[in-house]
Amino acid sequence: MPLTTEDRIAVTELIHLHGHLFDGGELDRLDELFTADVVYDVCDYGGGALVGVAAVREAALTLDRDDRARDDRARDDRA
Repeated sequence: MPLTTEDRIAVTELIHLHGHLFDGGELDRLDELFTADVVYDVCDYGGGALVGVAAVREAALTLDRDDRARDDRARDDRA
């Protein structure tokens, strides 16, 4: 069954929302993007399946902390 124009718009809006929420660090709003029983597959990035909004949020927060720590170390190395 082909997607309707309305379906395509809805998918596009979800993709945009995903980018805005993650890039903006608005992780407390992930329930606007995912259902409560989301399974977010990050196997290609060395992880597994994240089950539930809380697990997705925690993984994103952990990644953000790791990125900040790496940036701080790089900044210290340049000083």
